Formats: sequence, structure tokens, C-alpha cells
Amino acid sequence: MIRRILVFVTVLALGITGFAVEPVKSAEPDTPTKIISSMVDEVFAVLNKGCAQGRSVRSYREELYQVALKYVDLDEVAPRVVGPVWRDQTKEAQEEFKKLFREVVFSSYADRLERYACAQKKVIYENDEIQGSIARVRSRVQSPDQGEAQIEYRLKKKPTGWKIYDVVVEGVSMVQNYRSQFADILRRQSFAQMLDMLRNKVETGKN
Repeated sequence: MIRRILVFVTVLALGITGFAVEPVKSAEPDTPTKIISSMVDEVFAVLNKGCAQGRSVRSYREELYQVALKYVDLDEVAPRVVGPVWRDQTKEAQEEFKKLFREVVFSSYADRLERYACAQKKVIYENDEIQGSIARVRSRVQSPDQGEAQIEYRLKKKPTGWKIYDVVVEGVSMVQNYRSQFADILRRQSFAQMLDMLRNKVETGKN
């Protein structure tokens, strides 16, 4: 379950009580490792408010979205999860997909995150690996109840700094996982029909 929570935290575009982070060694403010550490701190700071006030994760939807927008590059993620047909879509259709995709991910993981948001966790960051404009940050997340999970964040250097475009949990890529699901849908339906399906899914999740 801890693996699913961390995927959710990252896609949401992502100081809790009992949350600890190993110091990041020799990391300047703009290094990939420091970026990931800052994102995790901000996400769990938001969740900590819910724990302290007894409020649901969903009540902090917008705050989590704003954190995610700082660190996750949806312009990079969306084409990767949709595949080659992305370039054939209108700008309006692309923008709608990004909004719906964000909502679908939130709805999929919010209830699970609710149960585990206040659990004790420890994050250990390993050295980042940088090759040109691409970077990888490997980490280990430890929890007394859930054991240890290996998490790898993948980032790309943009004019505004390093941005997340994928997260790999125990060898499973978030982007590849969603791309496989959407490819299966697009073999049977058009992109417009897939948008209709996502709209219905989002509306159902809100009710």
C-alpha cells in the first residue's frame, strides 16, 4: 500500500507526525535530490494538517494540486502516458486530458492515502544520477507496518528547473503502467471517446 501512496503523491503534480527524512548530503537547493526532498516535505506538511484536524485528504485537494504543479511536469507526463496519438489531438483536447488525468489519479488513491497518511515513515535518499538533462533520484521508504519500498524518481531539466516526469516503484514505471492502460482503451475507442469515459469516471468519483 505504501507503494501506491507514493505514486499518488508524485502524480498529483506532489513534517508529517512520525515522518522522518535522512539528511541529503551535499545537496544544493536545485539538485534533483533536493527537489524531491522538498516535494515530499511539502506534501506531508499538507497531510499533517488533516491528521491534526481530523479532516479528509479530499478536503486538501487544491493544496496538494498546487504542490504537485510546482514539481510535476504534466506537459511531459501527458504525452508519455497517451503515446503517439497525443500529437494528433487539439490543444483543447490535450488540456482537458491533463485535467481529467489528474482527477482520475487523485480519486484512485485518495481513499487509500486517507488510511495511511498519518502512518510513520522514513525516507532515505541515495545519490542522484544525472545524464545531461535527465536525472534519477533513488530512495528507500521505510514503514514499520509496510516494510521498505524502493522508489526512483525521474526528472527532466526545464528552463524553470528540474521537474518530475515519472516515478518507478519497485521496478514498475507509473508512466508505462498508465500508458499500457490507455493504449488498451485507444485500440477500441477514439481519443474523444476516451475523454468521455474519463469525464464520466471523474464525475462518478465526485458523487
